[in-house]
Amino acid sequence: MERDQEHYERGLKLAGESRLDEAQRELELALAANPGHADSLEVLGVVFERRGELERAIEVTRRLIEVAPLSIMGHANLSRFFMLQGRIPEAEEMQGKARVLGWREQLTEGDASGSFRVEAVPHPSGTEPSEARVASSSGGFLAALTAGADASADEDELARKVRTYRQLVELDPEDPMSHWTLGKALHEAHDLASAEHHLREAVRLDSRYSAAYLALGRVLIEREQLAAAREILTRGVQVADEKGDLQPKAYMEKHLRQLGA
Repeated sequence: MERDQEHYERGLKLAGESRLDEAQRELELALAANPGHADSLEVLGVVFERRGELERAIEVTRRLIEVAPLSIMGHANLSRFFMLQGRIPEAEEMQGKARVLGWREQLTEGDASGSFRVEAVPHPSGTEPSEARVASSSGGFLAALTAGADASADEDELARKVRTYRQLVELDPEDPMSHWTLGKALHEAHDLASAEHHLREAVRLDSRYSAAYLALGRVLIEREQLAAAREILTRGVQVADEKGDLQPKAYMEKHLRQLGA
């Protein structure tokens, strides 16, 4: 394991134990070894927030967004830090950017496996589906061979994501974005019961979180809890309509049509 990752994992564990000074030292060592280590920047921002050092939290999280412009958690955390300072317009701007990034992730992910399939919504850029997605839907022998070669690495990366997102939830259990990202990772790992739990938490903590309704609806469909899925997706469509969240609304309406609602 690389030195930056070793220091990061120690720092994350210490932060989860509320040993914030020690966590800061480990995370800063990770960044000394690799100034662009996005995970370390993310957790260090949360550490500063928990110590009441909001300006430092904002500074570090801005650095995170510079090195990882598509970081959903970076934008969500920055929104929360601004909100704690009473900087409402800036908080709302960052929250909006976090949601847009979440929608883009929904647009680019593949449909859930199983018999329930949803017609694809075209990407707003007009680009074609990725080669990997086309290969997986065709079920070709060459695609299977390629997938098999990378399966072990993919499983390791997915396990790392789940572990990291779980620890972030432990750091801030009241953050709906953290529950959403963990829920989606657990869904990807086929731990559907745990995914449902965290996505329900996301909706409970933010009843206007349209992307969380969409993700929860998909999990409920895969668990064959179709009545519950209809209820969640119907609520999600109402929320998305009120907020003007067009892409999540389009996906949820397609799911409801497939369910015969």
